[in-house]
Amino acid sequence: ESTADKTWVHLEGTLPNAQKEEIRIYAYNGDVIDYDTVETVVFYHFAVASLTLIEDYSGLAYYVTK
Repeated sequence: ESTADKTWVHLEGTLPNAQKEEIRIYAYNGDVIDYDTVETVVFYHFAVASLTLIEDYSGLAYYVTK
């Protein structure tokens, strides 16, 4: 998405026992749920040791450190 409404964060943590969660999202057709049009989004839960906001993210596509 190409908007300025983003906050980039730097996370430190571990994935020793990462838990995967799948959430199904259905489309709407007016006020009616369209159960034939579905998207599955996958989230991973993990232990975060620290979270820091990245103030200068100009040109940042992704940021990975070890």
